[in-house]
Parts: sequence; structure tokens; C-alpha cells
Amino acid sequence: MNLRQFAAASMVLLVYAIGGCAPQQAYRDPIGVMLDRQAGLSRRRFAMEQARSQMPRDPRRIKALQDLLWKPKYPVFQRQHAIDELIIYDERAFRDSLPRRFGLLRNWDTINHIFDHAVECNWTDFTVVAVDNYARRAHGIGDLERPERRVIEKLNPGKTVEQVIFEVFANADDRKTYKQQVAAWELICRLQRSDVLIDLLDAAANTTPLVIDLKAGAEQLHVLPRNREGVLWLQALRQSPYEAFWKSAVEMVGRLNVEQKTGLQLRHLPILLILEPSDIEKSRSDLVRQVDVWTHATRRYLTGPTYDGPMRDWPQEFDKWSGQLCWADLASINVIRRAVQDRVVAAALFAHADRDLQDVSTEYGGVLKITDGRFTAERYEPRFRDHDLKFIASDKMITDMYTNAAHYHFHAQRYKNARYAGPGEGDIRLAERIQANYLVFTFIDRDHLNVDYYQHGRIVIDLGTIVR
Repeated sequence: MNLRQFAAASMVLLVYAIGGCAPQQAYRDPIGVMLDRQAGLSRRRFAMEQARSQMPRDPRRIKALQDLLWKPKYPVFQRQHAIDELIIYDERAFRDSLPRRFGLLRNWDTINHIFDHAVECNWTDFTVVAVDNYARRAHGIGDLERPERRVIEKLNPGKTVEQVIFEVFANADDRKTYKQQVAAWELICRLQRSDVLIDLLDAAANTTPLVIDLKAGAEQLHVLPRNREGVLWLQALRQSPYEAFWKSAVEMVGRLNVEQKTGLQLRHLPILLILEPSDIEKSRSDLVRQVDVWTHATRRYLTGPTYDGPMRDWPQEFDKWSGQLCWADLASINVIRRAVQDRVVAAALFAHADRDLQDVSTEYGGVLKITDGRFTAERYEPRFRDHDLKFIASDKMITDMYTNAAHYHFHAQRYKNARYAGPGEGDIRLAERIQANYLVFTFIDRDHLNVDYYQHGRIVIDLGTIVR
């Protein structure tokens, strides 16, 4: 028994031994009291000590301790008590539960309490859990200030944190799940520069499907997805149904020059395959001038949705973002703009928007598809219907975007809807997670839809309007 466990086991004696304090009356059901979120904190504290004293190995108490730790709305002192007691009861079982359940914890005091145990007791197998938790973004804490770094360093002396994370990704064994590998890759992408990533990946052994697929993406397509959704996208394209698409994309990328390959991502590939020779001949500066001319020549609506504070005054002018767009971004914007101006495509979009206006159970959405070099607008049913200000894409819609031009949805709650033109904050978060090309169509009046293009990096560009 270490000092922390000894202190926890001795707590019950202190409850009764503090001078001048009369013991509380014992509870008939201490487990019920300790789990009662309406009970006072002192009552719950006393009930926990009574249960530990009277029924230390009772299965009902062990189950209650697990509830205190993993279920919501219990205070830190109860969670920390549960951690200490579960370790005393069966340390191995507690450690085995952490990879599956650690993500349920949101309170840093509770998380750090487990971190302290892991370091004190040298739980080397906890490294993977620490890396997995580190991969989750933490509001208000920078990556280099995360407490997981201390744990990873202490459990892996002689190695840098980045070395350990890369080993979790690259040196998979039976103790590391695919999910943990992907989390480690996503994290190392946040911590390392692109050139360092390429060198690390090149040095990794071809021992896991994830390493093999990432190397294929980097070497053959000049793309390197950096998050879980991007990895899923890449791995889907490596499967047999996409064999012809992959081969065509490799051939196309092989014809691009250095400027055109810079910044290339999976979302660009479908559009690259339908570019005209005249499009491919244009330089990045040529494309910037071209987009700048037609965006200034069309009527635009540059105020974001008024219901989403962060987007209300978000810039939507092309010249605010042109410096952050790569050649493939600009080529994609050019092609998408031409596609939505097509009379057949525009007619389908207005038909979908009209139906959306009548249906108050959900927003409508779909995929701008490429079939035999031509565009079509195909509507998809939502995964489920929430309310009239949200569209929730189905899994099929997401996978269908892998080989098509863009995801789209509507702001069509009324015909005069200009104050809602542009993506909302939720739309932007989706673009950050699934890094495709995105469009939102907003009714300006019965015969005009405003078109906003957006992509990850919170980039939003108003492409003007289309006419019924």
C-alpha cells in the first residue's frame, strides 16, 4: 500500500477521532446517501466513510464507487474518493477500465488525480491513455501546457513527449487500438511542423495499415490528412470500390507543378479530375485575379447569420482570404461557382430550397455531385430531424462527398432571409472536422439564392447569387 492509499484508508478513523466533534448517526443505507445528489456534502462524506468502514468489499459499494467516478454531476471530492478506493479494491481492474472510460472525465482535478496515481505507481501502460486524452482539444489550455506532457515524460524517461506520441502511432501492438493510433497521429500533427511530419512518417516501418495508407497518400497524392475524419477519408479511397478514382487522381497529381501541389488536400481531388486544360494552365496569381473580378461583379450579402454571434460580422469578402488560399482552393472555387450557375443545377437547388421552406422539421442538404464530368445537385435525407435551423448529414452523405465537389445546405426558413446569409458557427465546426468543400444557399427573395463557400480554417467567401 502506497502513502496515498494508506492515507485514504485511514480517513475513516479521523472522522471519529477529531477532538470535540461528535460522530453523526449511522445511516441505514449509506450507499443510497453517498449517491444522492440532493444530499448535503457533509452527509455524503460521512456516508462514504461509513460504507468504507462497514462494507469495504461489498459489490454494492464497489458499484457505487464506479457510479461516483464515471456518472455526471458528482463533486470532485467524491470522484477522488472513488478513485482511491477502487485502486485499493482492485488496482488491475481499475487500470484496465481506463482506456475505455477515461474520455468520460471532464474535470481537470479528477483527471489530475488519476495522473498523480499513474506517475506515483509507474503505470507505464497508462501512456497510451495519456496520449489519447492529450489528443482531445482542451478549452483554454495550450498544447504545450497540457498536464498530459508531465505524465508522458515521467512514465517514459529518456524520451521526448513527441517521440513517445509518435511511437504510439507507428509502433502498434496488441495493446494499442486503431482509435488510439489515429488519436496519436492527430496529436503529433498538431505538435510538429509539416516537414518534420514527412520525415517521421518516411522513417516509420510499414507495419500497420494506418502507416501504409498515410505513406501512400503523401507519396502518390501529395496529401496528408491530419485528423480522424481525414484518415477515414483516405482509407476509404484506398479500398477497391475507389480503385479507378485513386488511379486517376494519382495520374492527375503527377501532372501538377510544385505551386499546384502546395496545400493539396483530399477535398480537391474530385475537382482536379474535371479541370479543363485551360484551368490547369493558370497560375495561382491568374486564379486570384479571375476570382477577384467575378466576385466584385456580382451582388453579395456579407452579413453572417444573426442567430450565431461569432459569425455575425465574419468577413466574407474574397480579398480578405485570398492570401490563405492555395492553387487548388482557387481552382475549386472557380469550378464550383460555374457549377451552381448551371441552369439544370440551379433549378434543382431552387426546388430543394422551396421544399425546405415548407418543411420546418429540418434544414435541407445535399451533395454537389460529379457524374461523367457534369454536375448535379442531389438532396439527402438528414440523419435525423432536430429543428428548422439545423441539417445533420447522414454517414452516406459524408462518404459520398469523398469523390464529389461539395456539401451544401440551405438557409430557407423564409423567402426574405438575407440576414441569415452565410454559414453559422455549427457549420464552421463541421468544416473543421470534415474538411470538405462547403456551400450554404440562402433565400434573398423568391427568385434569388445567395451562395457562400466555406472551408476549414474558418474561411468564408460570398460567391454572389443564383437566379431561379
